[in-house]
Amino acid sequence: MRDRAVNAVDILNDLVGDLITGTNVFRDYHALHRRAKLPTELMVGVQKMCISHLVMGSCKFIEFYEHFHDILDAKNRASAKALVREFRSRGMETFRNKVVGHIWDKDKGRPLLLSEITQHLEHFTKKDLNSFLNWINKLDDHPQPESVVGIVEAIRSNLVETHSITPNEVIHR
Repeated sequence: MRDRAVNAVDILNDLVGDLITGTNVFRDYHALHRRAKLPTELMVGVQKMCISHLVMGSCKFIEFYEHFHDILDAKNRASAKALVREFRSRGMETFRNKVVGHIWDKDKGRPLLLSEITQHLEHFTKKDLNSFLNWINKLDDHPQPESVVGIVEAIRSNLVETHSITPNEVIHR
């Protein structure tokens, strides 16, 4: 059980890093774009990269939950399950499976249309990209469990405390 907890903490460390990086890179480049220091064409590419990265991180959390829910305490299991439910209701897995890394709509037998990609994007961001980014990683110290990062950090912290896991155990394996 303890070995699984160490594995879980390692995975959650990566997820926290991925989610923070995806949101912060987007915000930093968007600030440059607003100050006319970054052309729109480049900002479009940065947005695609960051959104894809955040979707992949969200889907990795779903996979984490599938494999590690049984080692979480009741409170964190409930938080994780609710987060998985929210990711799924927003269509994050669908976006990953149909858009990220794909050009072809297999069901329709043709290339994906920008309007279809935008429709998926608007669904999981609820047509508000800034609110979506804040939901993932609220910059003002993301009070737990108000952001995705906060929830993931709370789960990780609980595992570290419950199993007395040290940073060296995670880093030097």
